[in-house]
Amino acid sequence: MSSETSMSQSLPTFRIEISGESSDRAAGTQGPGADVILVDDQVDAAAGWFERHLPSHRRLSFTGTAELGAFLDGSVGAHLPPAPHRPVVALVDLSLGPGQPSGLTVIQMLRQSPITRNVLVMLCTNELTHERDLLAAFCAHAYGGGILLAHKSSEDGPVVNRIVSVQANASSLGFELELARPRQGLHLVRPVSVESKTRTGPTKRRDLGELLLGDDWKQAFWEDVRFSKDAHSAIRSAMDRRGGSARGTGREVMRSDFGELPVAFELLGGRFHDISDGVISLPNAAFHPRYQELSASRAHLLTAFAERYANLLCSSEIQAYMNKGRS
Repeated sequence: MSSETSMSQSLPTFRIEISGESSDRAAGTQGPGADVILVDDQVDAAAGWFERHLPSHRRLSFTGTAELGAFLDGSVGAHLPPAPHRPVVALVDLSLGPGQPSGLTVIQMLRQSPITRNVLVMLCTNELTHERDLLAAFCAHAYGGGILLAHKSSEDGPVVNRIVSVQANASSLGFELELARPRQGLHLVRPVSVESKTRTGPTKRRDLGELLLGDDWKQAFWEDVRFSKDAHSAIRSAMDRRGGSARGTGREVMRSDFGELPVAFELLGGRFHDISDGVISLPNAAFHPRYQELSASRAHLLTAFAERYANLLCSSEIQAYMNKGRS
């Protein structure tokens, strides 16, 4: 999957690491208040967290993509503070309610609009359970590189405040901020790629989304495996319906197309948002002491992977994002 929009290079950049010091003055980040886009369906809770931890900044609140889209098209809602609006940071909730587009769509909108193309985007969430860590990795891909993720907590709030202040200063000087990995528990979520190697060929890297959804039959596979609970038969059924039926048995296709991904993912701790360099190395997994044990259960691990992530991978939002990248 190729990134739909790359990180803008229209502004010069500088790097800074946000320290764990409690004082904005001590951290060297005291500066003017900034306009901050906040996209969160839990309006009151999000506003309360913002006012507690970012009191010197102006909040531009939107409950979802419809309100944000109207703002980006030039419509100023009555709930917004007085114009002009010059957002320098966007805080985006990962999940925006049942049946609604997620933070993935929000990030695509922000990157495509000339108003917000250069804003620093941060993900904000209450939790990273179930499929949210994979959704965060897709968001990093849409953003075009590593994206900061904070929890809406009293611990992360002061760090977010300092980052916003630094970004406001950088923007006022005509710079685009490039953050080193911050302390105090924030995550720097990266787009994930999978590294593989045949016995005689060179090492190759493939985007995770392309590996999981790059073929039509794979989009059907995640639907089938939720019900069959058998990875081999689900692969066979999906290929029969969507093509590729002459390629071999379900077991053979699983090995050639998914390889050791579920094994390597398990060895990495099963958390996409904590893969430090964004690379799942299948060759390196073979040297792990538990590799042989887990490799013997790869079909079971793939089924367990599907139980956690199939709902996300089957969603129209994710599949539309992948199909757009393939077109």
